[in-house]
Amino acid sequence: MVVVSLALLSFLAPADNPSTGTADASSTAEPADLLRKCPILKRGQRDPVDGNKCVRELQKKLQSLGYDQQLTGIFADRTEANVKAFQRSRSIDPPVGIFGPKTRDALLGPPQQPDIPEPIFSTDPCTNTRCSIYLSRTTTRKYAGLIAERPLAATAVSTAILRTACAQLKVLFAAVVCQVVADHYAARVKTALANASQQHACLRITLTRPDASQVPLTFTPDKSSRCQA
Repeated sequence: MVVVSLALLSFLAPADNPSTGTADASSTAEPADLLRKCPILKRGQRDPVDGNKCVRELQKKLQSLGYDQQLTGIFADRTEANVKAFQRSRSIDPPVGIFGPKTRDALLGPPQQPDIPEPIFSTDPCTNTRCSIYLSRTTTRKYAGLIAERPLAATAVSTAILRTACAQLKVLFAAVVCQVVADHYAARVKTALANASQQHACLRITLTRPDASQVPLTFTPDKSSRCQA
């Protein structure tokens, strides 16, 4: 019986492009930072991907781990074989050779969670059908700036806001809405925070009894007297 090592299998895989193997000296972004922003990568893709050199950065990371990988910017045979080998080494099943969320976390480690300051807010008395809280202008501005600087913080900020809202909006119908995963609202929170900050307003979070005509959770810039500085 002949045992062939993963490294040898990687070496035997066809090269993506034998004529190019040098690193791009103009690429200054850290691979981990760029790769976290990249979409799912698979065979047949080539740079640029969403305007970034995602494939090349994946290849650089594989190369740094000792895989025989050229820096071509093309996701072809060699890159796929190396991704499969890495997936097998980390028991990612099935090892299909696609750079997706599980492979990303195994390759880069889980994303570092930003330090999210606790929100400052005021509230309105709840009725049977509606509740609102108002983030202070300072909190709104800080959260908007944090997301602008670190886009991956949007989900963490959304989580902090929803955690605060759910703790305050103590009405029966809130229980169902408050179970919604925070990242479902991350894009809405990001847009609303940016708009409120640009208007020097606070962000109002309103929870409404769900029905066919209303969205149960809304985020709106507000300049009323309910907003704190």
